[in-house]
Amino acid sequence: MTGSGARACKESWTGNRAKAVAAYHDFRALLAKEVGTDPEPETEALYLKILD
Repeated sequence: MTGSGARACKESWTGNRAKAVAAYHDFRALLAKEVGTDPEPETEALYLKILD
């Protein structure tokens, strides 16, 4: 899943904060393990927006 794909999934879950946060953490862990990188800044910004 690309950063934009993960963002799209999280955007679709904005009504379910817990699900969106869990998806972000799963995606972040997958990126770290498989690619050795962090999510794109746009994905990080969306995550912070969901937390607000």
